[in-house]
Amino acid sequence: MAEYFLFDIAESLLGKLASYVYDEASRAYDLCEDVQGIKDTLSIVKGVLLDAEEKKEQKHGLREWLRQIQNVCLDAEDVLDGFECHNLTSHF
Repeated sequence: MAEYFLFDIAESLLGKLASYVYDEASRAYDLCEDVQGIKDTLSIVKGVLLDAEEKKEQKHGLREWLRQIQNVCLDAEDVLDGFECHNLTSHF
């Protein structure tokens, strides 16, 4: 669904954080607590995003807020993708 694009990005971020590569990397760099905190926060954010997506047509400020959150999520996804690529290539 196009209207849930931001939710899908957040869902993708959560999936990547939950992946084996991130679990291994977080242990290697002693980031387990940080990664778990991010996972917990993203779970909460997903619920808020779903609510916001449903109400965005009625509130102009909410649309702008969602656009900014979308940009942040896309940037975070890029960082996580780079982190995953680095970890994959460092094993060869």
